[in-house]
Amino acid sequence: MPVAGLTKGTVVAGNYRILEEIGRGGMGIVYKAEDIKLKRPVALKFLPPHLVLDPEARERFVQEAQSVSALDHPNICNIHEIEQTEYGHMSPEQARGEAVDERTDIWSLGVVLYEKLSGSMPFKGDYDQTLIHSILHREPAPITKTRKDLPAGLGDIVAKALQKNPAERYQSMEDLLEDLQAIAEGLKPVRAKSGIFRGRVLGLKKIYVYPIMACLVLLIILAGFFFLPRHPQAFDSIAVLPVENVSGDPEQEAFCYGIHQDLIAQLSSIKAFKKVSDKNTLLWEDA
Repeated sequence: MPVAGLTKGTVVAGNYRILEEIGRGGMGIVYKAEDIKLKRPVALKFLPPHLVLDPEARERFVQEAQSVSALDHPNICNIHEIEQTEYGHMSPEQARGEAVDERTDIWSLGVVLYEKLSGSMPFKGDYDQTLIHSILHREPAPITKTRKDLPAGLGDIVAKALQKNPAERYQSMEDLLEDLQAIAEGLKPVRAKSGIFRGRVLGLKKIYVYPIMACLVLLIILAGFFFLPRHPQAFDSIAVLPVENVSGDPEQEAFCYGIHQDLIAQLSSIKAFKKVSDKNTLLWEDA
């Protein structure tokens, strides 16, 4: 398994929590860890990153473990298991021999989700080297191309989990779970759109533009309602149609969605208006 600078608390192979590094040499890195299921201390030895793609080094690593496991002596530790990473689940930072953290686990989960939803791996290669190159330099095909029946936004969640730069992925499992729960409730995921609060609009940070634009639109609506000439027939309901993204920038879709939802929330607090469900407003979206 490739590793570089595993941090305390990192869980590897689904069952071993890293406690501290014991030592390292030319042929391996050893960590003290905890077997989560059996509640016992164990030692984990990993190949150093520069030997991960060396078939001879990997073979020697396995042979060493097999030889030691055949010995029975009080001063020789027992070998419990040997695991080799499936390269299709290796994150870019692992492939580069960089430090890993919770965002690496999020990448692995993204690979599993992609595989389960699309029926294929996001990154392919006939050899280890070509597979690693694909992980580092190629983008997986959107799962929505093969699965048109997926809930809206689910493809964005998987794509965010598979961002090559850890800073652009979900920063915690809680964030990813929040978006998945939104999908389950029939809503659009907010965090999956990495650009929703990043960048600038008209020179201002998006995080400030968002509430300003929502308030301006709300004021315009209220001004029209209270000051424009009234027709004999009074209306006690108002439909807030989705805000159209005319910028040409796909990252602005979530930004527009956020403004739309904020307007609905603010208008719903006004007792003079009757709330109209989102399903009803969709009837007029293309009108």
